Amino acid sequence: MFSILGRSIFSSALPTPLLSTKLSQATTTIVPAAGYATAASKGRKRPALSPAQLKDEALKKLLYPRLIGKPRINPVGLHRREVNRALRRVVRSAEAHETIERAWQLHKRQLRESRETELQRKYESMKNAMDKLKELDTRLYNLAAAKVDPRGILPDDAEEVKHLRGPAQKFHTARVQGLFPREMWMPTDTPKKDGWNYNWTPPPSTASSAGDSS
Repeated sequence: MFSILGRSIFSSALPTPLLSTKLSQATTTIVPAAGYATAASKGRKRPALSPAQLKDEALKKLLYPRLIGKPRINPVGLHRREVNRALRRVVRSAEAHETIERAWQLHKRQLRESRETELQRKYESMKNAMDKLKELDTRLYNLAAAKVDPRGILPDDAEEVKHLRGPAQKFHTARVQGLFPREMWMPTDTPKKDGWNYNWTPPPSTASSAGDSS
């Protein structure tokens, strides 16, 4: 469309000899331009990799040595064409692949059933031991089967706290029986600036001091 329109404009404005000269000049101008563009695209260099990309390439070569020479293949992900091709070379039949998958699922089910059977056996053994302990000593059975209420403290501890004052009382009331000790420092990647006092010991209770003095 553009060429027809251009020729019509040139034919109406220019004589025939001059028109042929202009068309030949336009042709000789366009063809080298196309050739230059093609040469530039072939000679284009690969952009330099950033430090992060260089690190990724080094990790790929370390973890996946077979992929050396193919840095553009992503070793992770759901869609991997090279894995599908390798599977087709090894397992050429869809029925064989399905048989392998079903065998693997069967193996996992057998492992799951054996694990559940082992847990059931341990539970029955513990239940029999608790029933035997209940027949022999009711007090020990109650201590072993007692469930600690995290919202409060045991009655014996509550009676002991009544005779405590200051840091000793705070130590007993803040520590919940059965939970992770709150006095322990929270694990972090880097140590605290002022360090941690590993030699700290709870203060002696007032009740024990009064008993020793008496």
